[in-house]
Amino acid sequence: MKTKLKLIALGFFILFVGPSSLAVKPFQSGERVVFFGDSITHYGKWWPNIWCGYAAQFTNNSPLFFNAGFSGDRASRALSRLDRDVFSKNPDTVCVMFGMNDVGRPSYTVENSAADQAAQKVALETYRDSMDQLLKRITEKGIRCIVVTPSPYDQTMVNPNVRELNPGYNDGLVTAARIATELAQKYTCDVVDFHEPMTRMNAEKQANDPSATIIGLDRIHPGNEGSKIMAELFLEAQGIDPAGLEKTDRFTNIWEHVGLERNLRNIVWLEDNVLKPNHIDSEDIETAKTFLTEKYTPRGADSQRIASYLEWRGKEDVLCRKLKEIESRFSQ
Repeated sequence: MKTKLKLIALGFFILFVGPSSLAVKPFQSGERVVFFGDSITHYGKWWPNIWCGYAAQFTNNSPLFFNAGFSGDRASRALSRLDRDVFSKNPDTVCVMFGMNDVGRPSYTVENSAADQAAQKVALETYRDSMDQLLKRITEKGIRCIVVTPSPYDQTMVNPNVRELNPGYNDGLVTAARIATELAQKYTCDVVDFHEPMTRMNAEKQANDPSATIIGLDRIHPGNEGSKIMAELFLEAQGIDPAGLEKTDRFTNIWEHVGLERNLRNIVWLEDNVLKPNHIDSEDIETAKTFLTEKYTPRGADSQRIASYLEWRGKEDVLCRKLKEIESRFSQ
């Protein structure tokens, strides 16, 4: 009964968002779908949960989903990796979600000075220009594009363990969501809105418990609950029954694929963001390993990324074979 009521509530939120979130054509059997974004995609569970929802609907030959998330990325930087991370996967559809890093979080301060406001404006203008270029490059290749508005920044949680607040940052994301929707219309892309319904759901949750959140204590990255909500919103927008999300643990092939593929993303991330800036030849694997383990101070998710590097760098062909084996199971 609780699940049924939850789905009714989700349906209400989606209806409230507007027609753009309702006319999203579902993925087809065997379709190749790339999820292109920042750390919320790189490490997020929302899109693998969507895959689980589809796997529950397809007894064989379900769509194949691929990770093109890159921790810390912005739409402006993502332009440089379109060929490597997106087009190389021969996608039929690309789902694009940027914004969380684009809006310029450090410029949202208690003072909100004139300099802060000027920086906020520049960041949003850059986001618009970069998203415009991204959507243009994707759609001009004849690839279907779904624009996903950024998930919220939780600026209302009252919790002693929460990360320091950047006041007003979620309001900047409101503008980013509007920009993304406008550009989607310009390039005739479908839209799935996460920002508005998730902000509303979070407010309802906090009305009963101000310390609660559907995002996370860092105010940015949705945890298990938030990821399930994102997946449900996406599936409902496509008219796909999200019932399969209730038992995602049974889709072991999907989670194995996600974990293996994430190792490849972690290796590339370290080469781009750590090794190259420190003038370490990415082909000199032993020197790179020594640097990462003895000279580099890990930050954020670096420990996870370094673990991927130490285990799999130089054995990417093995990873790719394992991924192909798993993908073949979905086409049977």
